[in-house]
Amino acid sequence: EAEASNSQGGTNEEEQSLFGEAADLGRLPLEMRFRVAQMDFNTLHHLTVEPHLAMRDWLQVALPLLYGTWDSKKYEKGGHRSENDGYRRECFLRLVDKCLKCATKFGGFRNKRCLYTIDDTSNTVSSGDAAVPAPKRRKIETTMREPKNNSKGSDLLAISKVLFELRMVKKAEEKLSRAPPPRLLFGS
Repeated sequence: EAEASNSQGGTNEEEQSLFGEAADLGRLPLEMRFRVAQMDFNTLHHLTVEPHLAMRDWLQVALPLLYGTWDSKKYEKGGHRSENDGYRRECFLRLVDKCLKCATKFGGFRNKRCLYTIDDTSNTVSSGDAAVPAPKRRKIETTMREPKNNSKGSDLLAISKVLFELRMVKKAEEKLSRAPPPRLLFGS
């Protein structure tokens, strides 16, 4: 019966029973829902989650938000929206807020453990009397090109750029007015 309803253009009962944030997340692609859930978990358990893992999950949500296309018709409430209709994208804004909250919980990912790992089997650096394992740089996936002068600050620059752009996108979205409700149709 449910399959017949779906094949005739009806909606799932499960989707109709969702409200608020759950309904918003339900409209997102499955992979994005998983990434957002993982980022939420990291935010909630920020004292026990390794910062480099939280940063990886955070980037997997933040980069598609900033650099991908946001299909307002699919992802926003009502399904009556277009790409550049000039109205606030509520679900998008909620995800940007989640990204900023996660980054805040982890101190903007400025912790040295986000960028470096200490491998006990690697080369050691002598510091006075004891040999200390040399920190090894982590590979961080971003959309930024590496600088030509092989600067060590390129990963921090990428994280800083993403944080800055999230803040700017949030400000821009908050300035927009709310979208009107979808048309109401009575009768058939």
